[in-house]
Amino acid sequence: GPDIDLAAKGVTNLDWVSVSASGNYVAALATVNGTLAALKVWDRSGTALRTWTDFRMAHLDFGYDQAGNEVIFGAAASGSYAKRFIMRRLADGVVTPLTPAVSYNTHSSTRNNLRRGWAYAVTNDVTGGVLDQTVFAVKLDGSGTVERLARHRSNLADYDSSPFAVPSPDGKRVMFASNWGAASGRPVQSYVVDTRCP
Repeated sequence: GPDIDLAAKGVTNLDWVSVSASGNYVAALATVNGTLAALKVWDRSGTALRTWTDFRMAHLDFGYDQAGNEVIFGAAASGSYAKRFIMRRLADGVVTPLTPAVSYNTHSSTRNNLRRGWAYAVTNDVTGGVLDQTVFAVKLDGSGTVERLARHRSNLADYDSSPFAVPSPDGKRVMFASNWGAASGRPVQSYVVDTRCP
């Protein structure tokens, strides 16, 4: 598709930009026309489809829901779904809540293109929520189905000690980082959860 001139589209303070797995959508998380943490979406022809400002989403990723629709997945940082993981269809903006309230401090990934309809997430801190310090998968159908995979036990001394869980393409292995509770926050090492093991 054509180049997208972000400045000409009112985009400043760019935080994040990505292209969906199909290549049909581009999204930018930024200040858009003065609104902080807005998500602006274009189609592959460079046509601006919409700008979402109702739910600020943090650490989001593209994926496919159970029906094969392209969605964006992440935790809402504000609005009526604050602290919950949600998905939003890119075609029409419909929002589906997926989890109860967990935390603002989360990361998500949908790099599991061979296991469509699931997204992977981690709650980084301990706030008294049901998924504290947990690496888990969420079914992208609104059913509330969650697969708990591991406890990461990381002491969040700084951003670099966040777990940053990411699945393999088939979703059967998930890698995450942890300092395993070290008071200093170091060393941070990589761990792999392998669901293929009995």
